[in-house]
Amino acid sequence: MNFPKFQTELRPLLVFNSRDIRKVDPEFNLVNLNNLQSYPYLTKLGKGLYTFADYVIEKELLYFAANKIIDPSYISCESALSYYGILKIEDLIVSVNPVKTHKYKSEYGGYKFHKTKPALMKDYDLVLHNQHYFKIATPEKAIVDFFFFNPKYQTREQIKSLQFDAGELANNVVAYEIQRITYEYSNDLLDRRITNFKKIFI
Repeated sequence: MNFPKFQTELRPLLVFNSRDIRKVDPEFNLVNLNNLQSYPYLTKLGKGLYTFADYVIEKELLYFAANKIIDPSYISCESALSYYGILKIEDLIVSVNPVKTHKYKSEYGGYKFHKTKPALMKDYDLVLHNQHYFKIATPEKAIVDFFFFNPKYQTREQIKSLQFDAGELANNVVAYEIQRITYEYSNDLLDRRITNFKKIFI
């Protein structure tokens, strides 16, 4: 398959892997992926995922890629809080999924996946980017996930040191929703952390 046909078949996916390629060309030699990167026609996003080199590598594109690495999953914790401007501490692209806890390296910062119960895979939104949707936690869900998966932030002093943006919290977060979501986790220690957070910032 020549590159124009390759591009016509795969560009609509935005992000694709070897399985996607083999669906449109079962005989495709995967060694050619290295050649396509060197021209450069493709950009590797990590964990066997590629996009076309003329796309700007924005956070939203990486969020879409993370959704594809483990499906189902949604962006949450530090990444979602950074996206909303609530807390600027994003390093890796952080997601939540019902399958496994894992990290994948990437030249774009890498991907981190937390495992949760299938029943808690909700309270996320679909955000449109480049004619594709990525899944991202609501602000309230991202806050609860953050404190659930980061139990080191226990005391009010530890939580206060995080420097949440009070203005963005006021504009984007509903206190009742935080409490509703927290209740579904049935975790007393999480409840204490959320209570401390609310007393400081909400």
